[in-house]
Amino acid sequence: MFFDRISYKERGKEIVKTNFWILVLASFVANLLGGNSSFNFSSGSGSAAITIGGSEINYKEIFDIETGEINYKEIFDVETGKINYKEIFDIETGKINEGILEILGATFAMATIILLVTLLIGMVYNIFVGSIIQLGKKKLFLENVEDPNETIGLIFDGFTGGKYMQRVKVMLLYHLRIWLGYLLFLIPGIIASYKYYLVPYIVAENPDIDIKRALELSKEMTNGHKFDIFVMELSFLGWLLLSGCCTCGILTFWVNPYMESSFAVMYTEMKNDAITNGIATADEFVWTE
Repeated sequence: MFFDRISYKERGKEIVKTNFWILVLASFVANLLGGNSSFNFSSGSGSAAITIGGSEINYKEIFDIETGEINYKEIFDVETGKINYKEIFDIETGKINEGILEILGATFAMATIILLVTLLIGMVYNIFVGSIIQLGKKKLFLENVEDPNETIGLIFDGFTGGKYMQRVKVMLLYHLRIWLGYLLFLIPGIIASYKYYLVPYIVAENPDIDIKRALELSKEMTNGHKFDIFVMELSFLGWLLLSGCCTCGILTFWVNPYMESSFAVMYTEMKNDAITNGIATADEFVWTE
């Protein structure tokens, strides 16, 4: 198969022009809900004290839990511009104040716990919500390759049809394969990410497909084209830099759907080539509800 990157991008650009507002809005919503998710935490009201080693430390003396700011007045004299060393270490013994150590240690522990909880919630969200919305986005752009009239509702298609948990399972195993590659080393991880690059597209079209078959299909379809896909990604780098540096991100509203449409065209051509060469059958890319 001849990998015609220029042709894919030209067709992708035409698709965006044909159904501009739907694709721009769909890309924005999908990236907002399924791409970059953030979680805000706030502390509840109550005592700011904790008991460590039998002694109670009041964090309000140095650390404001509500704002997350350090109360510099306790360790820094604003008027003189000097550090209040007595609050930090004992000048006579030269030892660091144990209270400060306990506060810093407890603050570090608290920050670590919050970070871990944030990562855990983000991971759960991405598995059960984010990845499904991303599948819906792939489905929408694939449909627009053939029929540029599909609506934004397709990005939520993964939550309907009774195949929600099947999609979750497949996407979880797909990400695990790539993560395992990165655990081995950076290069194996990068190779794995391009080897299984087409799995989300395959699953978006047919959520009933067996995960092993989806991985196998992607592996065979990308055989000899991993570097081509990498170069195609790099070809959008200029647009992304222009969008971020010169237009304050405004141009991203056009660049994102342009990229999605181009890669949807690429996948469609690679799929047709796989069917023609007997690597796959047309039925494997069709979901019968």
